[in-house]
Amino acid sequence: MNRYGRLAMDHMANWLPSRYRQIEDPQTYFADLGEDMARRIRQVWFATTPPIPGETPEEATRRAVRNYRSAQRQVLGESAWPAPEADWSEESEVRTDGEGAASGGPPGWAPEDLDEEMDSDWEEMAAQLGLATSP
Repeated sequence: MNRYGRLAMDHMANWLPSRYRQIEDPQTYFADLGEDMARRIRQVWFATTPPIPGETPEEATRRAVRNYRSAQRQVLGESAWPAPEADWSEESEVRTDGEGAASGGPPGWAPEDLDEEMDSDWEEMAAQLGLATSP
C-alpha cells in the first residue's frame, strides 16, 4: 500500500471508525484507492510538466518537483474526506464543503506532510522527462 492509501486508511480508521469497520477488506480497498490517487497525481504532473526549450537540467528538475508537489496538493484536495463522526469535538478545525465532507485533504493534514517524500517511481518519471533524479 502506498502513502496515499495509508493516508486515506488512517483518516478513516481514526476519524470514521464505524465506517472503517464496515469495509470488508481494508488493505485491498485502501491499496486500490492509493494506487488510483498516485495515478491521478502522475497524470496531473505529466500534464503540467512539458519540456521547455532552453531550460537547464537544474531548472527543469526544480520545476518538475514544484509541479509534482502541486499535483499532490491538487489531487488530495479534490478527494472527498468525510468529516469526523459525531463523537469528535466540534472544536476541531475541519474544513468542510458545506455538505459535511472535509475539503482540501483529511483533517489534520497539511500539504507539507508530503514535501519530504516523492513517489517511489520518481526516478522513472524523471527519466521519462529527461530530468536529473535528485530533487
